[in-house]
Amino acid sequence: MNRSVGVFVLASAVLVGCSSTESSESPTLPPSTEQVAATPTDPVNTMPPTSTASKDEPETGTPPTLSTNIEIDVEADAPVEASAVVGSPTRIRIVSEEEREFHLHGYDIELTGDDVVFEFVADKLGVFELEDHHTGDLILTFEVLAD
Repeated sequence: MNRSVGVFVLASAVLVGCSSTESSESPTLPPSTEQVAATPTDPVNTMPPTSTASKDEPETGTPPTLSTNIEIDVEADAPVEASAVVGSPTRIRIVSEEEREFHLHGYDIELTGDDVVFEFVADKLGVFELEDHHTGDLILTFEVLAD
C-alpha cells in the first residue's frame, strides 16, 4: 500500500510540476489588431484582385462587330455585289484607270478620283448602289443585313 501511495504522490508531483511550469509562463492572449494586419510583403496582399467578369466579352453579351473591306477594280470587276452586317465599319476601295466621280446612294457619299476609299459604318438596313455619277454605270450593289 505504501508503494501505491508513493507512486500516486510521485505522479501527482510530476503533474503538478508540469502544470506549474506551464502556469509560470504568461497565458496565451489573442493576437492584437496590429499583429493581425497584413504587411505589404504578405503574399495574400500582393495577389491581384479577382473578378468573375470576363474582360474578353462585351458587357452586353454581343460579339464584337466585324469590319467589311471591299476592293473593286472598275474595269476588271464592276459591277460587284457585296454585303455587310448592320453596325459594321465598312471600307470600300475603288480603283479606276481614269478619274471618276463615285456616289454611294443612301449614304450620300461622293468621292472623285482614280483611287478612292469610302469609309463609314453600315448603319442603315437595305440595298444601296454605288455608281459612276457621270455615266450612271453601276459599280457596286451593297446590301446591309440585320445581324
